[in-house]
Amino acid sequence: MQTPLWLDIVLFLIGMAMMVLIFYGFIRLGRRVMRKPTELAFVGRMKGPSVPVAASFTGLTFLPWVAITSNNLNPLLAIHPDRIEYRALRLRTRPISDIADVDVQLARGTVNLVFRFRDSSMTFIANVGQQALAAQALAALPETVSLTPAARKVLDKAGPVT
Repeated sequence: MQTPLWLDIVLFLIGMAMMVLIFYGFIRLGRRVMRKPTELAFVGRMKGPSVPVAASFTGLTFLPWVAITSNNLNPLLAIHPDRIEYRALRLRTRPISDIADVDVQLARGTVNLVFRFRDSSMTFIANVGQQALAAQALAALPETVSLTPAARKVLDKAGPVT
């Protein structure tokens, strides 16, 4: 038995509408995925000790732009008065006194905070995405932490951070 013509037309139109909706969904998903990390991110201020981080890395002090590990799923940088907590591969806690210095590395679309430690050849690198957030994170560090000239420049350029 043959289906009526009107039913064929209705089913065809429903199928076309579903294809258009699926195609539109893929376009929206692609636009969201393809945004730059600085567009996705973290507009506003730090909340408590936690610094909004787009990605984190572990590197070597003698190879500044080379990362050994990376984490963009659940990176963490939390600055407390007496310690920092960070996650590149696993969660670690270091006292503030272990920080040798903090540097800022700027590149197109990225602002990295680089923490060098006194007793280690490893560094922790946090991509915060914006210079304003980098300045807020640097301002949250105690005065005893040494800042490199580049980090001092970012902090001074931002002015007083509240």
